[in-house]
Order: sequence, then structure tokens, then C-alpha cells
Amino acid sequence: SLGAFGLVAYRRDERGTEAAMKYFVFGSVSEAVMIFGLTFWFGAAGSTLLADLGRLDDARLPALAGLAGVLVGLGYKAAITPFHFWAPDAYDGAPTSVAAYVSVVPKVGAIFGLAQSVRDLPDSVVDWRLLVALLAALSMTYGNLAALVQSNVVRLLAYSSIAQAGYFLLGVVAVGRTPLATQALIVFAAAYAAMNLGAFAIVLRVGRDLAAFSGYGRLAPVGGASLVIFLLSLVGVPPLAGFFGKLLLFGAALDAGFGWLAVVAIINSVLSLAVYLRWLVPCYQTPVSEHPVSSGGRVSAIAAALVVGLGLGVQLLLARIQ
Repeated sequence: SLGAFGLVAYRRDERGTEAAMKYFVFGSVSEAVMIFGLTFWFGAAGSTLLADLGRLDDARLPALAGLAGVLVGLGYKAAITPFHFWAPDAYDGAPTSVAAYVSVVPKVGAIFGLAQSVRDLPDSVVDWRLLVALLAALSMTYGNLAALVQSNVVRLLAYSSIAQAGYFLLGVVAVGRTPLATQALIVFAAAYAAMNLGAFAIVLRVGRDLAAFSGYGRLAPVGGASLVIFLLSLVGVPPLAGFFGKLLLFGAALDAGFGWLAVVAIINSVLSLAVYLRWLVPCYQTPVSEHPVSSGGRVSAIAAALVVGLGLGVQLLLARIQ
């Protein structure tokens, strides 16, 4: 976390420093709350092993206090609504490459940490699955609605990452009830990393303003095609990796008895198409001026190949996971 705080302020300008301070202050508080919550769990269970949380059958108050602390701490890192408020400013204030890192590595780590933390928590003492499901629905809906009105593509991706955190939570809700949950989380994490890093790589070359992408697909066909792949994969269009990641997450939610959450996720996936079309449509309109633009570089090309390859080879990945 300390490294991420410093990276956000790397440019040493007013906006970056302000974003880093918000990230640091609220991040430190959330981590302190998480540690405080964990002490309730470990104290009541008499063990520091997460696998021993099953002993909390008769300890409702410590179980609730610990769950609240963990959700605050890891929810903040993963930018889950309502703990997301730092993300748009931090992404926008940080260098684009740092925003790409922060949008992927801490988020994926926090999601898997949350899944590992709650999987052995007794359902009988606290209905944590319902609480996480509500956070998932809130994150998906808020993230997509907020992204709809952004004109800065970094802030658009920030709100998109909040929505994506909601999709991740479908796997967390199902963990411990179906083996499909772990498979879904791994596949979606791999897809998310490739498509998000690829999109940021193009932003790094082109610019942060949505207007900078006017005619981009015509002036740089390879870069435009890569951007189409990333954004359609974020929506969940087959046969791209994002589609199979979401499909597995929807299936895991259904297997866990949360069909309503899968329906909310599908509706939000349709809504996200409107978000990304706001970015894609100008790319293929007549450019305002014939100015040289970058194709996005090797990183975006490799990421696009990974998104397509993961989609076409998802069965091989699932076989390796199993």
C-alpha cells in the first residue's frame, strides 16, 4: 500500500499530491479498521487460521464486527461501493501507467483476499453472502451509471473498475458453495487484467480526453481494433475472455442460489455497452484533423492477443485450474 500511495504522487503536481493524500489517509484508516475487525475474529475463534472461523457458530457479535472490518478494508482496496470514493481522483491524479497498476493489482489481490477470508465463516451466525451480494449489485449499478457521464477516459475506466469489482463479488458470494466460484474468479481476473491494462496502454499513447479519440480507429486501425477488443471484452461479448469470465461468474451465482444477482449482473452488462459505446463511436467518426496518432504500442497488442487467446482457449485454462 505504501508503494501505491507514493506512485500516485509520482508527478509531484497539485492534483497528484491531493489524490495521493486522499488515497493514503482513507487507505490507512480502512486498513486499521480491517486489522481491528480481524482481532475480533481471531480472538473469538482462538486461532489466527482463517480455516478456524467455523468455530464462530456461537459468537454472533465478533463475527459481525470482524466481517464489517474486513469488508471496509478489502472493499476499499478493491474499490467496492460504498468504499470506492478514492478511486476516480486517485486514477485521474496518478500517471496513466500507475492508474493502470492500481486498477488491477490491488483490486485482484483484495478480491481473492476477501474470498479467502469469508469462505469458512458460518452462514448460520451471519448472512455474509447476502451482504456481499448487495454490495455487488450496488457496485455494478453505481459504477456503470457514473461512467455514463464521464468525458475523461481515465475517470471512465475508474468507474468501470468499480463496476467490475461488483462482477468479481459474484464469485465471492458463491465461494464455498460451488467449485465453479474459484474457477470463475481466476478466469475473470486474468481477463480483467489483460483488458484493463490494454485499455490503459492506449490511453497512455493517445490521451485522457474523450475528444482525443475522435477518428482514432480510422487514423490508427490496429490501435482502434485493440480498443474495440478491450471494451467489448469488458462488456462481455463472445468469444472474448471477458464473456467467459462473466459467464462463469453468472453460473457460480446461480449455483450458489443467487439467481437474482446474476440477473442484475446481466442487466448491468447491457448497461455497460452504452458506457463503452460512448468511447468507441467517436473512434470511427470522421477525425477533426488528420494528425499522427499512436497505435497503442506493443503492450496493447499483446494484451489484445491475450484477451482473444484467453477467450478461445478458456477450456485449456479451466483444465489447468482443475
